[in-house]
Amino acid sequence: MPRHIHRLDARPTFSYSGQHYSVTPTDFHPPPPPAQQPHPPVWVVGPLVIGRDTQPSLDRAARWDGLLPQVIDEEHRTKADSLDRLRAILVEVSTRRAGLGLSGTNYDVVIEADSAGEFVQLNPPDPPAWEGAGATWWVESWWNIEPGAQGLAEVRRRMEAGPRG
Repeated sequence: MPRHIHRLDARPTFSYSGQHYSVTPTDFHPPPPPAQQPHPPVWVVGPLVIGRDTQPSLDRAARWDGLLPQVIDEEHRTKADSLDRLRAILVEVSTRRAGLGLSGTNYDVVIEADSAGEFVQLNPPDPPAWEGAGATWWVESWWNIEPGAQGLAEVRRRMEAGPRG
């Protein structure tokens, strides 16, 4: 059972003795809360499950600060890989947010893709079009970059290219 012991300077010490772990008395304290208040933005993966009446992942995403949209159909899970699919997901999330009394402002919609089209093929592969459909972030993401000088050169090339549009 955790036990707090108060010292004269009012900084509590903490100790714990349990079945698997124990902590000797310490005055180590966690770091201060983050500068962003109430917290850094939380982006939640929210798949739209085709054919399902309830959408618990979209409900959860609607309660937080942003959405990484996905689609699950009978065959598999995919990114929101078309503007129409993104718009459909955003209608669902907007409806849920409105029902919770939350506004659509300051809500992030994160598209995970790559400008080379090797990791995620988007239709169209054009960040400004996705922005027009409601995306607020384009996360340049790919998993097959080679370690070493060639991979680093590719990372630098993409960074130097900067945002499109």
